[in-house]
Amino acid sequence: MTSNPASLWVLMLAGCTVCLGFSGVTPSALAQLAPSRGKAPTEAAGAAVSRANAPAVAARGIPDDEPRFEFDIPAQPLAAAIDRFAAISRQPVVFLDELVDGRLSAAIHGQYDALSALRIMLVGTGLAVDDVSGRQSSPGGVRAFVLSRVAGTTDDAAPLASAPSPLFDGLVQSGVWSALCNNPSTEPGGYRALLQFQVDGGGRIRYVRLLGSTGDRYRDAAIVATLTAIDVGQAPPPGLAQPLTLMIVPRDALSQWLTCQGGRRHG
Repeated sequence: MTSNPASLWVLMLAGCTVCLGFSGVTPSALAQLAPSRGKAPTEAAGAAVSRANAPAVAARGIPDDEPRFEFDIPAQPLAAAIDRFAAISRQPVVFLDELVDGRLSAAIHGQYDALSALRIMLVGTGLAVDDVSGRQSSPGGVRAFVLSRVAGTTDDAAPLASAPSPLFDGLVQSGVWSALCNNPSTEPGGYRALLQFQVDGGGRIRYVRLLGSTGDRYRDAAIVATLTAIDVGQAPPPGLAQPLTLMIVPRDALSQWLTCQGGRRHG
């Protein structure tokens, strides 16, 4: 069965910051946290309720065998807290700068798995976290957490994570899909990868950055080389925030039927 290329991409977001904690990433690949835009941090009851809610928050759907980390992060501006979280857990967090501006994290002290810790830090901020990696079904490789506004809340300063236009999104994903499938070293389905790149005015992919290893350094290099200079066939729409952030997850994290079969060109 031939899969829909778009179904392999768990997220494709425009202009996001990726706060990284894992090793093997060059300094040039680290997105810098944006400075505050003049708004004072709002406590939003975060620090006050974190300790009381910690056991309930931490217990939500977390397997017993998840690795635990020792956290000692006081309440502070959320961007700085996330930076510290990433350094301890070695897990990347993807977010729009506007989501965290002016927000104060809840304090966290003690041993927690990464997802529980991040949930606790977000208590009272009006933000939620999604683990988009499918890690619980497919251990290994890059994991990523994506922040978004809690459904039903309103905050002009915290828009939901944005995606490119549907047409341009499809062109980029199709181009990436075809290129990866055409190279046996990069064929999707057995690895997880978090990428950032830009699309220039001629519609070509540039400045590809693999944010953390897939677990195979030769595949890492092949992915970057394969995606560089892909022609997606269209210039980015006006005003599209770049870089674009793309995550590829293993086949069994979504569907056993996802495959490159029928999508690889020969010759």
